[in-house]
Amino acid sequence: MPKESNETDIQDVEELEVHKKKKRKWIFILVLVFVGLLLFLTMYFDIAHIRSKHLSKMLQKVPIVKNIVSSSNVEDSPSEENLEMEQLKQQLEEVQNQYKNLLQQKEEQDIALERLKEIEEQQLEFQQRKKEFEELIINQKTFDAEAYEKFYRTLDPETAENIYRVAIDQMQLNKEIKKYVETYEEMDESAVAAIFEEMSTTDMELVVLILQNIEVEQRARILGEMDPKIAATITKQMAPMAS
Repeated sequence: MPKESNETDIQDVEELEVHKKKKRKWIFILVLVFVGLLLFLTMYFDIAHIRSKHLSKMLQKVPIVKNIVSSSNVEDSPSEENLEMEQLKQQLEEVQNQYKNLLQQKEEQDIALERLKEIEEQQLEFQQRKKEFEELIINQKTFDAEAYEKFYRTLDPETAENIYRVAIDQMQLNKEIKKYVETYEEMDESAVAAIFEEMSTTDMELVVLILQNIEVEQRARILGEMDPKIAATITKQMAPMAS
C-alpha cells in the first residue's frame, strides 16, 4: 500500500508540472498576441509618427529592406515633408492675400485723405477770396474797377460764381436796409431819438444798424437828442473795435 501511495503522489506532481507548463505557454502566447496587436495598431494608425518617421528611417539602414521601403513610400502617398510644404505654401498665399488687401485699403484711405485736404484748401481759399471781394465792393467810395477786374480774373469759374452770388445777396440786403432807414432819415431828429431810446431797451442791435446806415451829420444830431448814457452805449457798439 505505501508503494501505491507514492506512485500516486508522483503522478499527481507530474500532472501538476504539465499543467503549469501549459499555463505558462498560453500566457506567453497571449502576451505575444497582445504585443503584436499593439504594434499593428501603432503602425496602422501611425501613432506619434512612428511608422512615417522613425520606422522608415530604421528600415532604410537594412541593405535589402531599404529598397522596398523607399519604393513603397514613393508609391503609396506623398511624404510628410511634402505635406508640410504644401501647408506652408497655402499659409504663405493667405498671408500675401491679406497683405494685398491691407495695402489696397491703405491706398484708398490715402486717396480719401488727400481729397479731403484739397476740399479744405479750396474752402479756405474761397473764404479768403470772398473777404477780398467784399473789401473791394462793399465800400463804394474806395471801389477800384481795375482792381476788381484783376481780382476776378484770378478766380476759377466756380469760385467766382459763388463769390458773385454772395456779393449780390449782400448788395441786395444793403439796398433793403437803406430803404428801411430812409423812413427815419425823413423824420425829425428829436422824434427819432425818442424812438431809439425806447427801442434800445429791447432792440439795441437794430438801433445800431439803423444809425450805421444814416448820414454822419444826421446821425450826430440824433445822438445829440438822446439820453447821454444811451447815446454812449450806442456809440461804443458802433465803434469798429466793438464788432
